Formats: sequence, structure tokens, C-alpha cells
Amino acid sequence: MTWSKEDLKIPRTPDRPGFLMFLAVINIIGGVFFIGFDIFWGWSIGKMASDVIGVHPIEIVLNILFLGVLSISSGIGILKATEWGWHHALYYYVYAIMRYITAISYLDDWPSEAFAKHSIEYQYVKFSVRIIISILLIWYLFSPRVLQYFRLEGMVKKPVLKKIGIFVGCVFAIEIITQLFTQ
Repeated sequence: MTWSKEDLKIPRTPDRPGFLMFLAVINIIGGVFFIGFDIFWGWSIGKMASDVIGVHPIEIVLNILFLGVLSISSGIGILKATEWGWHHALYYYVYAIMRYITAISYLDDWPSEAFAKHSIEYQYVKFSVRIIISILLIWYLFSPRVLQYFRLEGMVKKPVLKKIGIFVGCVFAIEIITQLFTQ
């Protein structure tokens, strides 16, 4: 039996939107940075955060590790045009919004020395801008061209929104449980 080139062809994915390539690379590099940072400085940063806002160091270490793994997996999934890659990217940006909201909620608890370089007002603006950027990236992930790239054109959005709600609920539950067991 002989095989022709046509028999061996891998089905072609729709062309990748250029900005997705940028997001994939940024997510992979960012994830590697987060994990490297976590390995070398996670515990000491966690101890400082613990002293400032009362969060246990292990919570900081686990959050940074989760962020790194989710970031890398979303970048790889985007490059491979997988459905899970789209979902991981979506969860990554939803998680980012949650982190920024949490950071804003803790700003008033930070000591004044924490604002030696930038004022508290600057911090509010910085985290608010990051929330807006994350919302825009989520909106981009739902754009027709991106959905076509991931072969999700006919996707029903309601189950996806339910999954996001469950994800958000689980993250908050883990945060609450961690707070209960580490204080």
C-alpha cells in the first residue's frame, strides 16, 4: 500500500490571528517568569505579604505557581489551536481580574512605606487599568475570528459562562479555606 502526500496531510487550522501569537508568547514567557520567581523568591515575598496584609506565605506561593502553570498552558494551547487552550486563556484573564480586584481591596491595608515609589492613587489606577485590559482580552477571545481559529464558531456561550462562574466560585472557596487554615 502506498501513501500519497494528501493522505499524510494534517488538517489545516484557520489562520492564527496575529495578536493571538503575541498573547501565546507573552503567556508562555510570563508563566516561566512566574514559576521561576516563585522558586527563587516566592516564600520571601509571601512572608513580606504575610507581615503586611496577613496572608499566609503558602497562599502567595500557591497562587503564583497556579498563575504560572495556567499562563504556560494557555500559551501552548493557543499555539496548538486547542479548545482547552482557549478555555485556559479565558480562565487566565478571569483569574487576572480576580487578582486585581483582590489587590485593590487590600490597598488600604498596606503600610505607607509601600507607597514610597508610587502613591496609593497610582496603585488604584494601575490595577483598574489592568482590569480593563483583561476585560478587553476576554472580549477579544470571544471575537468571531478567534473563535474560528479555535474551531468554536458554533459554541453556546451559556455553558462557558457557567464554567467561568464555577471557576470563580472554586477560586474564592480555595481562598477562604486557605485563610481559615493558615491563620
